[in-house]
Amino acid sequence: MSAEQYGFNLLAAVHEESLEQPCQFTINKASSDCYDQLLADVRHIIGPQEKSVLGIPQLDKLLESFRYPDEPAPRRPEWVSSGAPSLEYHADQEEYGYAEVLNAETERSETHLTKSKPAIIEFTSQQSASGKTNLLYYLATHATLLREEGGKQSAVVWIDNDGRFSASRLSQVLHNHLQTSSKTDSTNEPDEEATRSKAIDALTHIHVFRPYSSSQVLSILESLASYLLDQTRHRSFHRPLGLLIIDSATAFHAQDRFDADMARLDAPLLQQHSTGHPAPSKTATIISRLREIQTRFECAVLFTTTTTTTTPKTNNSGALPNQPPQEPSSKSRPAAAPIHPPTPIISPWTSFAAVTLQLERVRVPQFVPQMTLDQCVHDAERRLEVVSRGRFLVSVAPKTLDVRAREKAKVVGNVVLRITEDGVAVE
Repeated sequence: MSAEQYGFNLLAAVHEESLEQPCQFTINKASSDCYDQLLADVRHIIGPQEKSVLGIPQLDKLLESFRYPDEPAPRRPEWVSSGAPSLEYHADQEEYGYAEVLNAETERSETHLTKSKPAIIEFTSQQSASGKTNLLYYLATHATLLREEGGKQSAVVWIDNDGRFSASRLSQVLHNHLQTSSKTDSTNEPDEEATRSKAIDALTHIHVFRPYSSSQVLSILESLASYLLDQTRHRSFHRPLGLLIIDSATAFHAQDRFDADMARLDAPLLQQHSTGHPAPSKTATIISRLREIQTRFECAVLFTTTTTTTTPKTNNSGALPNQPPQEPSSKSRPAAAPIHPPTPIISPWTSFAAVTLQLERVRVPQFVPQMTLDQCVHDAERRLEVVSRGRFLVSVAPKTLDVRAREKAKVVGNVVLRITEDGVAVE
């Protein structure tokens, strides 16, 4: 194949379009999304994003295990059938740049395969008071502080569904972190006035919304872009959105379930006016809006959930509630098959998250029954000292779907937090 023919074939495979097309013709949403992805890829090439999302090395390593898949093996060029144009490699084609084109195509394919997943983290626990909100305070501290203070210098949006957000506790965590970091960086005593000024400046970039229903959450998410891009409404206009926090994502679950039951009762009356397609749930709609915001602002989405484990109850006869009691009989009967626990249902929030981290308080062993009263009194102070340390364990939840990433996370290890009255720290 001549160089002229080879160049003609390459030019024939090029398809050119203008970036102004989606602006003029916005009917095709898929085309618009394709161009948005193209612009995002160009932005990543010009200014690659850091792998450090949260600013805490221990947690970032856990997140990287799930966001970045294993490096693929180098791809070898595929053989082309005899009916297609010949693209076999010959020594005389090296001067025409064929080898460079092939290498560039291979590198582009590998880069596409190793693209990171969105930074979406679920913090869950089986009990309340497990340190989830305090950990979010600590993450918001790192997100809003200046880069010279060890922060990400970004803005934070906090949707307080539980109504438990405490500005005083967040300020306390911020103040303690600044004091601790200043003591380790210099030998001089930290300036209290300067520390207070830095904490107040960081707090101004945390935007708190307090909805009272899932409908209000949707309204907040739909108007969030216009709010963030309006420089007259806040001081965070020149900062990127670093974290979008929802505490807690399941706060309105009971209310939404009641609304769904009431709508189901009214369904026969509205059947004649329905289109035949059931409307998506509020949870699915909220997750869809979060995906759009995460794609547009490339922020980390953090949310908390609380899972409860229930065991089937039995009556006095040992049977399950829905089963009749067994009558006594002298005849021997074959043993009943064991009742296996039902397969756990994966929450849509868990499916939405790239990784699910479980928090629990580090257990302190209780007094053994063999100890005497004097021994208990003697060890009481040391036991109280251990309890007052406030140690909490952060680990990858067993319900996380990605098995290979779970194995990689085991190598990284768990993270231990210390949550006290003064603040939050990572051991």
